[in-house]
Amino acid sequence: MQEVFIKAWQYRESFDSNKSSLKNWLFVITTNLLKDFYRKKKPTVEEINETIADSNDIAQEMETNDLINFVFKKMETLSEKEQNILSLRYKADLKIEDIAEIMNMNLSATKVAIHRAIKKLQSFCND
Repeated sequence: MQEVFIKAWQYRESFDSNKSSLKNWLFVITTNLLKDFYRKKKPTVEEINETIADSNDIAQEMETNDLINFVFKKMETLSEKEQNILSLRYKADLKIEDIAEIMNMNLSATKVAIHRAIKKLQSFCND
């Protein structure tokens, strides 16, 4: 978080409230910093699972971990854009309007991209 606010402070002159909300501008900065971080250090499946799984039931946790591993593995077959769109929608829980603004897409194109990415992921998971 500290790095996000440092970047925001450094580039505060580039923020234009007519083009974007402060929330979305900070989200774009955060997304870019995370991309840079994960480009330098690829997370392991175990690290991802540790942050996601917080179930007390061991059997349920193992089943959840297997499912998470499976979905993450299948997500790797999607394009980077498709992965980003699904992450923004379902991990970050953003509204479609916000995703459209962040991804620099119009609203209908964003809806179609989300739908297609989900369908593509479903087909990969069924294979």
